Amino acid sequence: MSALLAYFIGAVPTGLLVGRIGWRTDVRLHGSGNIGATNVGRVLGRRAGFLVLALDVMKGAAAVMAPVAVYSGVVRFPVGGTPRDSLLIVAAAAAVIAGNMFSIFIGGKGGKGVGVASGALLVMVPEIAVILLLVWLTVRTATKYVSLASLSIAALFPALMWVYHGANKTYLVFSLLSSVMVFYSHRANIKRLIAGEELKYDQKADKPV
Repeated sequence: MSALLAYFIGAVPTGLLVGRIGWRTDVRLHGSGNIGATNVGRVLGRRAGFLVLALDVMKGAAAVMAPVAVYSGVVRFPVGGTPRDSLLIVAAAAAVIAGNMFSIFIGGKGGKGVGVASGALLVMVPEIAVILLLVWLTVRTATKYVSLASLSIAALFPALMWVYHGANKTYLVFSLLSSVMVFYSHRANIKRLIAGEELKYDQKADKPV
């Protein structure tokens, strides 16, 4: 039940709603067509992109905290503590990422899952989330590719989970599956990176008239 709730939280198409409500624009018709924060920022400006990112992070955090609050009666930070907590947390985290990537509200399409995953990790494993954020910022600053930064932290995530929480097999499996999901959602970006056609974060996509 908690995983289902998490899926619907993740499935709320934040980027689409922000574009339509705040800018009267369907971001799916511009740029890469993705509803994630990066494309929203390119099409509508940094303020819109940051708003989408912030909302996605909050969705991920809320989805992970909710099942622990319901079943344990209290939210600890970071969450976890018992095997049951681990299963609830991982199920919710995986579901909110899946909801973001494959939203039932927009025909099974969605974002790249990085924003909601970041929110989930801030609650689950804040020490890892901080390291991944620093790596993301470093790669993005050095290369100016948001997609490459996201792929870098996706590749690093399972290794960090093994270092910090190697005894928690549930968390390890989650980290591996999350990494695969992020790479899957970025498959078009990978092709553009290889072809040298990927837009850098400071390049503008086509804007609505």
